Amino acid sequence: MKNGWVTKKLGEVCEVVLGGTPRTTVPEYWGGTVPWLTPGDMGKVEGLYVSKTSRTITKKGLEAGSTMFPAASVIVSTRAPIGYVLINSVPMCTNQGCKTLVPTYEVVSEFLAYNLLGRVSELNELGTGTTFKELATGVLKNISIAFPAVAEQKRIVKKIDAAFEKIDALKANAEKNLANAKELFQSALDEAMRPKKGWVEKRLGEVGPVCMCKRILKSQTNSEKGIPFYKIGTFGKKPNAYISKDVYERYRALYKFPKKGEILLSAAGTIGRTVVYDGEPAYFQDSNIVWVANGEDEVLNSYLMWFYATSPWHVTKGATIQRLYNENIESAEIAFPSLAEQQEIAKRLDFLSEKAKFLEQNYARQVADCAEMRQAILREAFEGRL
Repeated sequence: MKNGWVTKKLGEVCEVVLGGTPRTTVPEYWGGTVPWLTPGDMGKVEGLYVSKTSRTITKKGLEAGSTMFPAASVIVSTRAPIGYVLINSVPMCTNQGCKTLVPTYEVVSEFLAYNLLGRVSELNELGTGTTFKELATGVLKNISIAFPAVAEQKRIVKKIDAAFEKIDALKANAEKNLANAKELFQSALDEAMRPKKGWVEKRLGEVGPVCMCKRILKSQTNSEKGIPFYKIGTFGKKPNAYISKDVYERYRALYKFPKKGEILLSAAGTIGRTVVYDGEPAYFQDSNIVWVANGEDEVLNSYLMWFYATSPWHVTKGATIQRLYNENIESAEIAFPSLAEQQEIAKRLDFLSEKAKFLEQNYARQVADCAEMRQAILREAFEGRL
């Protein structure tokens, strides 16, 4: 640490203001002019400053359940989750998931906020609780902070601001490139699958019937060994349920079962996800995971998979989830050229998809790198080496 820096407890250089919630069932407490901040609000804020909240309370609400603090205070979410840090541009109050630090003349608000943003892991480690972790008031007050004179604090804040501005520009550019990569592939997909002169047009139900596996009862599954049983939550992922080899072989012989290369389709939850069945022993949840029994006389499975990627469904919306029913799938209109041309289209889209995935991973890594750069800047700053 550089000469001239001093170390004190947060409770020595800040007043800690606790948040609170007035009774939600009392209408006259809500809809006033006082911003009321929650950790949920904090997680949606871009940047360091907050001036608006999703809910406001009245003067009566303030008196009944919360405490207002002045502008330029430092707000920390101390549960669900721990570690959001903001500075309020206007006087406001918070719920009990936040605690607010009102700095004395010794500490600049921005310096304090940046210091805490660089210590989110530490704040989380200090949290306690079983249902959810919370950073207690006494613990927060007892956290040490090292700081130089106010003028030096302002100089450090100015340098951090300048560095963050450049990092934010890099992040925005990476995010734009990421979106462009996705849009370019989607454009290529739409163009490749757009009907051309001489193509055949049919309903998907004319290509093949919609099929599903025989229902597996919960009592027939276990969580440890056997043949993997994929439910909608584990479709395309690692299985967490299994069935016996006897049930698998018996059901596969007696009931409908996909052939190697056929395209399995999620019909519930996030609909339209696809997995090419690789022929390995596995079983699939009835109605939620389906396939079109396609003999490939007219449509190749490789082409059918990219057709599914165009999301050609008329989706029925349920009360809680979206679902594809058989009629939704069967009524989807598919256009296709000759088998040879389908093969060429599928190969081209496979190639473009791999290139797009590479670009997306690269740009996503750049976005993640920006977050790491911000933390590195903060470490340098508060170790006195910026």
